[in-house]
Amino acid sequence: MHLLQKAILPLAGLFSFLQGGAAQTVDPRARLEKFIDSTSLDREGVHPWHLRMSFQIYNLDGGRQETGTVEEWWASPTSTKVVISSPSYKLVDGKPPTGRTAFLIRQLLDQVVHPIPRYGSFDGLEIKEAHRKFGGANLICAQVIRPAKDGKSSPLSLAPEFCSEPDSDLLRVYFNDGEGLAIIRNKAGVFQGTNIAVDNIIGYGIGTAITGHVDLLETIDSKGLPTDLARPEPRFDVIPGIVTVGRILRHDPPNYPTGVAGRPQGSVVMCAIVAKDGKITMVDTVATPDADLTGAAIDAVKKWTYEPFLMNGQPVEVQTVITMSFSAGLVIRP
Repeated sequence: MHLLQKAILPLAGLFSFLQGGAAQTVDPRARLEKFIDSTSLDREGVHPWHLRMSFQIYNLDGGRQETGTVEEWWASPTSTKVVISSPSYKLVDGKPPTGRTAFLIRQLLDQVVHPIPRYGSFDGLEIKEAHRKFGGANLICAQVIRPAKDGKSSPLSLAPEFCSEPDSDLLRVYFNDGEGLAIIRNKAGVFQGTNIAVDNIIGYGIGTAITGHVDLLETIDSKGLPTDLARPEPRFDVIPGIVTVGRILRHDPPNYPTGVAGRPQGSVVMCAIVAKDGKITMVDTVATPDADLTGAAIDAVKKWTYEPFLMNGQPVEVQTVITMSFSAGLVIRP
């Protein structure tokens, strides 16, 4: 394995992260673009490679669900093959499965191959910078923010944040309070000039959803490539929620569950497939504080519609993340 490994942040201190105020020091857009360039293993100019990673998935209650492996062979951005092996990941008529397990595995793989979500041209978004304290370390974070319709920026607590140490382009933490998401990169190394996470922990709320370890990452020649390489499916690239929210045409609010003791509160995080016509064809729960809130959120999201997503001028099926926050009977829609 051609990686120079070094230990970085521990998981301890995860939820004391959002501390400290915003302070601009460098161009935040340049910082984020540097993150993208320094962490993307699937960019032009990289030699073909083979990756194998082992993972542990946790269920909604925090218990161990299953283990498995994921492998990828990559020759170019349009020529790749992914093989996933786990008890519940089964191909149906040659098509990959959808739902929570598939979503988490792909999310984990992205943390090694392309950890910064694909924001496109950043149309309608702002990039800001903030200084944070995390696990005893001082970090600088690039925040992706969608301005509100009144011209004001959305709350910083809802902005995805990509954090490194000062004067470093090593991505150490990805935090999205709006989705209750935290991704910790506990070890890292350099492969073909790219900063690669060796160990990843992905958590929602206060629980871990999936962990992964890179067992093998090697450069290969044409003889080591499978013969059935193909362009990856568009929905394998999860479109960030902060992007898709600008394309929602209909978003009916959920009905807060009645007759439930204790008035449950919290955020329900869901993964969803948006079809070519903009309708939701699949929705599954990624994390939830309460089963009653889950049912209300899913029932509402199934009725949502989006402006179709286009690739080369043609509508495509995509995957995204939707978060609904229930607070004292009120619903904050994404």
